[in-house]
Amino acid sequence: GIKVTDGLGKTADGRWELAPRPASKSISPVDDGNVWARRVYNVTMTTDGNPEYLYPLVKAEGSEEWVRPAFTGTVSEGSKTVTITELEPSTKYQIVAAYVDNANITEDVREFTTEVEQQVGNAGFEDFYSEDYLVRDALVGSDLYQKIYYPWATGESSIWDTNNTESLVELSWSNENLNYRSISVVSYVRGYKGDKAAQIIAACVGNYNTSGTTAAGTRKTVGGKLYLKDGGCAFDSRPSKLTFYYKYLPRLDDSHSSDTFRVLLQLKNGEEVIGTAQSDYTYSQEVGDWTKAEVTVNYSNTTKKATTVYIEIRQSINDEPVYNINVPVPIYDGSSINAHAGSILTIDDIELIYE
Repeated sequence: GIKVTDGLGKTADGRWELAPRPASKSISPVDDGNVWARRVYNVTMTTDGNPEYLYPLVKAEGSEEWVRPAFTGTVSEGSKTVTITELEPSTKYQIVAAYVDNANITEDVREFTTEVEQQVGNAGFEDFYSEDYLVRDALVGSDLYQKIYYPWATGESSIWDTNNTESLVELSWSNENLNYRSISVVSYVRGYKGDKAAQIIAACVGNYNTSGTTAAGTRKTVGGKLYLKDGGCAFDSRPSKLTFYYKYLPRLDDSHSSDTFRVLLQLKNGEEVIGTAQSDYTYSQEVGDWTKAEVTVNYSNTTKKATTVYIEIRQSINDEPVYNINVPVPIYDGSSINAHAGSILTIDDIELIYE
């Protein structure tokens, strides 16, 4: 007990129970720009107690259980800001702040929904077809046609496109050695696991006189390019990595001891690029077996949502790609045709990874 005496000598005593006031706690609303497929950034919790004791609890829609998620955090005066990881995509969550234990939580309940793990259409290049393309309208004899390849299914539209029309030049000379002078630089061959993969080459094309061992006259070198058309397609997810499988046959000459292919991915919010994955692969010898590549997406802005994605694949970063005279180019049936061709990139099974 406690006994007190005043100035007049009067006393009083009694017994009191002292209890600490519960620490206050709160959690900020979750900004939608901070919500990704499997993580949430910048969740801020505050208290007038010790912020070290704060931690988040989440509950997925359809569940009755509050769970403590994986998270990392930083503490400043009166607050803790955390990044929550290992969430499920396409899931609506509730979130609260807890202090010391799960029984001591905020009255405020915030909500967020994680992004979809979106993939790019036809990323395995199974939808790919060819048709005849007129390269010489003959005044005498027969018209001449070459194969043009389209990275989509017959009769359908596509998000992918090629620069094949640049290499399928209109010819004015005879039909001898047609493949040398007008050829698709993007086509399809046998795939990694599926039926088809994209093949991208460079070619020296044009109205030149050729015996199959030289290229003289009016000509140009076209490096093949496969890309998402119209500057990209609608896309509202933010992946962590880009993976794909490839083979590469560099074609070299006395001035070039190696060649380099490039894969580029850009995520945009409107016209602003918010994330980029780019990697250049340089080789002096053939990569004859399917090889997996993984490229990290680097974000310059982590709070803006993606609205579009753009992918571009080039068989060489050289503006004037190297080519060799009269060399074989594989085709889908397992045989080959000859052309004045450059390095050959075969690519398949593009996948976006979310972490």
